[in-house]
Amino acid sequence: MQFGETPSTTASRETKEETGYSVEVLNSPFCTIFDTNQNPNNSTLCLVFYGRIIAKNKIITEEIYQSKIFSPNDIPWENLAFTSTEVALKMALINHSKDS
Repeated sequence: MQFGETPSTTASRETKEETGYSVEVLNSPFCTIFDTNQNPNNSTLCLVFYGRIIAKNKIITEEIYQSKIFSPNDIPWENLAFTSTEVALKMALINHSKDS
C-alpha cells in the first residue's frame, strides 16, 4: 500500500500495474489471510477482493509472462506459488457457490 491509499484502491492499482487490466473492486475484502508459513521471519497479510475487469490492456512482464485465466475446474493447484493464494482461491470458490 502507498501512503493514503485504501486497501481497495491498492488492489485496483496493483492489478493494473501487474497485469494491465483495469478492475472495479466490488466489495470489502471477502477474506483476510494472515500467513506465517511462507517465511518464518516475515508474515504476510492478504486482503482478498472480488473484482470485475473493466478494461483489458494485458502487459507482459517477467513476473507474469506465463499468466493465464483458469476456470475453477482447471486451476493448477499443485503449481500455485503461495499457500495464501490457494486459501484465497478456495474461499472465493466456496463463497461463489453460495451466491449461485
